[in-house]
Amino acid sequence: MPKRVSNDQKWSNWKPKFVHSKKHPALAVEKMKRPFERVTDSKLEIAELQKKILEEELLNKRKQWAFEEEEREHKREMWALEKKYFLNKFDK
Repeated sequence: MPKRVSNDQKWSNWKPKFVHSKKHPALAVEKMKRPFERVTDSKLEIAELQKKILEEELLNKRKQWAFEEEEREHKREMWALEKKYFLNKFDK
């Protein structure tokens, strides 16, 4: 004689195939976004653009700092050479 199973047990074990199957992208229908979702998406895009801009500005500043440091180093070397030249010139 088959075993009697309560309704709760039947439904808790019920796993239809269509729930677990993946939808084909061509058959999937995009849901309309709510206004606040669109606003959130646009805010995220703005934040990403601002981040990219800041990264580029920082890179440019670093390049500028490196250039200025090279320029200062060059001036120091030129000053040292001029000093050495004039000291040697007047010593003779």
